[in-house]
Amino acid sequence: MVDIKGTKLRYPISDKYHQYISELLYAPLKYHENSILICPPLYGRDHLVLQMWEKIQDRKKVLGEDFDKYRFAHINLVASATNPESVWFDQIEHALCISKGKISLFEEFEENVRFLLSDKLELVLFVNIPETLSNETFAKFLALAQKIYYIFPSKIHFLLIFDMKWNEDDFFKLTTPFRSLFQNTKLLPLFPDKTILYFINYYEHTWNLRLQNKVKEYIVEQSGGIMLLAKSVLRIARNERVNKLEELQLTISTHPDHKLQMNFFISRLTQRQQNIVKKISNLENVRDEEINHLERMGIVIKSSTSWRLRSMFLQNYLTDRKGTMSRKLKLIKDTKIFSEREKLILLKMVQHKETIIKRETIAEIIWSQQSFEKYSDWAIDQTISRIRKKLQKDPLLSGLIIQTHKKFGFCLK
Repeated sequence: MVDIKGTKLRYPISDKYHQYISELLYAPLKYHENSILICPPLYGRDHLVLQMWEKIQDRKKVLGEDFDKYRFAHINLVASATNPESVWFDQIEHALCISKGKISLFEEFEENVRFLLSDKLELVLFVNIPETLSNETFAKFLALAQKIYYIFPSKIHFLLIFDMKWNEDDFFKLTTPFRSLFQNTKLLPLFPDKTILYFINYYEHTWNLRLQNKVKEYIVEQSGGIMLLAKSVLRIARNERVNKLEELQLTISTHPDHKLQMNFFISRLTQRQQNIVKKISNLENVRDEEINHLERMGIVIKSSTSWRLRSMFLQNYLTDRKGTMSRKLKLIKDTKIFSEREKLILLKMVQHKETIIKRETIAEIIWSQQSFEKYSDWAIDQTISRIRKKLQKDPLLSGLIIQTHKKFGFCLK
């Protein structure tokens, strides 16, 4: 459970997390590869990226004895409306301490870089790509980076740290022509719950969404550390103008954007990992040794009796509805969190899924033969509310959503 009220609007980056990012970013240098690290948008981002850059001890741990053969430089990329390349030349040369006056031609820049390479050093350009940089300008920088790289391919390395854009498809379309340059592209897909909550708070404030606390809690718990899915839900909440939990649950369950992001995340897994994840989602038996690597990645966690996916969005999406319905019925019968009457109501809804169960039918389950005398809409609503809350607490049943049909009944989706 995440403490919604007690979480301040700040980005928690621990030393351990710094080291993890450094490993992803610097390790490719051992294989003479360039890399792009795609991070979530950060509040006060420039300061934090620079702080990460200044942690030289992390670089030394990753590179070991090879550390001394590199010359590192950090630039925070800026755009110029008139001549961005000239500005970038100045930035890079200033960072490398080889500036010989203002230049605007690539040939002059190339000459200065070749002069530095004569010292038998390898250059590492750590480039912070700000979120505000337009797609067009970013594409220009990638083209320039490719030209610089080909001056001396084994001696110049680019390490780019890049904000996740709202649409990852745009980013990968932009970088596709430069795949031969950036052989190592890494997403940071899994995050602690507090980081996901920070992200939600930041964009709730930026977009004036005014989300209820239970909606935030739902997004954090259901995303399971996958930033792509949290972003998708926020985007849907903004575009579809929904801020109530029940409305949001029903909207995202069939929304194409949410499906697109889940497919994108799944595509980043190996075929073997995909097969294991699908088995777990459908409550099939999987040997512990098969999923140790997925546990280390934080994609799966172990409940009291079995494995499950950390992200319930993903688990519900991958579930084979027909094949697991009998298992859902068994889970409801065996669980101890529901009262006997609540179980009977829920079993009735599961057995008649996507069919409206009338209020009178629920009244008969609650009060039996006295349903006519004791009938109360308020009592029925309270019973359904308790069932909803208990469903959300059980990871294996949280995908069951009860939809209200006002003054008529309820339907399980």
